[in-house]
Amino acid sequence: MLVKLNYRALNYGVLIYGALNYGALFLFTLFSLVGCQLSPTKGREVSAFDSSLLLKNASSKLQVDSQTVIVDVRSAFEFSLSHLPGAINFRWEDFADVTGPFKGHVTRDIASITRRLALSGIGPETRVLVVGKGRSGKGEEGRVAWSLLQLGVKNVQTATLGAFKLGFQLNETELRPRVSPWKAQVISFLEISKAGLFKIQKEEGRKTRWLDVRSEKEYLKEDPRRLGHELSQLEIINIPWDQFYNEEGRPDLTLRKRLRQMGWSWSDQIIVVSHHGIRSGAVAFALLTLGFTSTVHFSGGYQELFSSSSSL
Repeated sequence: MLVKLNYRALNYGVLIYGALNYGALFLFTLFSLVGCQLSPTKGREVSAFDSSLLLKNASSKLQVDSQTVIVDVRSAFEFSLSHLPGAINFRWEDFADVTGPFKGHVTRDIASITRRLALSGIGPETRVLVVGKGRSGKGEEGRVAWSLLQLGVKNVQTATLGAFKLGFQLNETELRPRVSPWKAQVISFLEISKAGLFKIQKEEGRKTRWLDVRSEKEYLKEDPRRLGHELSQLEIINIPWDQFYNEEGRPDLTLRKRLRQMGWSWSDQIIVVSHHGIRSGAVAFALLTLGFTSTVHFSGGYQELFSSSSSL
């Protein structure tokens, strides 16, 4: 799922116009010069996420079959009261380091969560549908979907429980049998650290955008620009997280055109930030699905950025 783009500065522009009467010494010098310039300089590699499968799924009617594992992200109590046939219960906290100072941080115990996923029938190739409360929630299903992508689960979709009342067909399924234990191929470039935020440098031909997905009220109360001059070079924009999802709890494909009209490029580096890292995880998943392949999620959120106890 990792695409490597190599940019190499190749310079072979040597004008050869020698004449025989310049003698053998000139020809020797000329060919020596050309030979030296044939060694290419080392290029800069840019990582991008292959979102083709996510976009294909989002562009199609929601389908659930016997090969699909349904993950319900509501509380254990809500899940126990009612849930879709064959669904299993995972919460966003299961993928986070909730015992640390910043609860949005990704868990360090990757082996434990992948073992739980395998016991629940989820492996890297499993088709997974993450369901929850949609826009009436806090982005939990999107955050879980993003977490699964980061662990290397390729085929992930989201939907609200209400979507199944909108004409979608759900065949009753039994819980899938467990899959073989697997080792997560963590896609580290989907996330950025606090230290990484303040080391961002403008790159020629590549735009970096800071996307604040909190509510407008939260944004006006805590303006990220007060973090200092380190962010002064970034374009900061506020779009509440729920605008990235439609009423069915799926990434809103109409945003592809609207964001492009705003001047966004598919290759722009987009840093998504919320307060605790839940809503930003949901938006990061939505943007990757929409085709913005260099979207990164800051899981610590403003809780970490505005904390004096957090060092770079």
